[in-house]
Amino acid sequence: MIEDSEIALLLQAFQQLYSPPYPWLKVPEYKVGKHGLWTLDRFDENVLIHGYFTGVQPAKHNYRLKKGNTLWMSLTPMELESQSHHALAAYGHTVVMGLGMGTLLYNILAREEVTQVTVVERDSEVFELLHQIASPASWSGWEKARFVFADALEWKPDEHIDYLTVDIWSKLGDYNLRPDGQRIQANVRADKVALWGQELDFITFLAHQGYEPPPTLEQYREYIETIGIPLIESDNPDYPSYCMKAGNNAIA
Repeated sequence: MIEDSEIALLLQAFQQLYSPPYPWLKVPEYKVGKHGLWTLDRFDENVLIHGYFTGVQPAKHNYRLKKGNTLWMSLTPMELESQSHHALAAYGHTVVMGLGMGTLLYNILAREEVTQVTVVERDSEVFELLHQIASPASWSGWEKARFVFADALEWKPDEHIDYLTVDIWSKLGDYNLRPDGQRIQANVRADKVALWGQELDFITFLAHQGYEPPPTLEQYREYIETIGIPLIESDNPDYPSYCMKAGNNAIA
């Protein structure tokens, strides 16, 4: 017979496996569309996929954003979990680099702590597509958004930026994340920064330094100092363990 204490431990393990540490991004209503080389299609087959911070889980009713044959974004658990904390950290004048499907923007605009949002996007066609696949003008806080069509690696603001979130890569763990992030932050000089996939770069840093798991907050702060980017979550003692989960899931 299984004891109550054993059941409690099993439930706790299940919750840790499938409950992400941050609330998922809220998803606006989408419909399929096409503009120029960009396409949003719908994928309705049941599939099993890892979350970013959580275990394998079913995913269906998924939308996928492609440019030609390159997949740029989807609504899988991996995608929604990997940017959820980016939205939670947004405040003041926020810069969003990389529009994608606008899901992250949708969540950031709704935050009361956010007073202004500048979206830096290189390709104006994806902006035009957004108006086909969603109704962004009806989003809460849409009046706070302005759009700049420029290369994220070159753009410089003409005013102070409180928070910067960057997702300009088609795949998690892009090897250009760190040099791109450093180049962008040198131009923007935001007070706080989030880079899509920074957890994976932190795990890579630990390996290069020869650190054994589990990672620590002190090591994460060392990583921040080393790369010279004021990344989010520097005061969260649980964050390094989240990074380890993300690293394990990325290679699973």
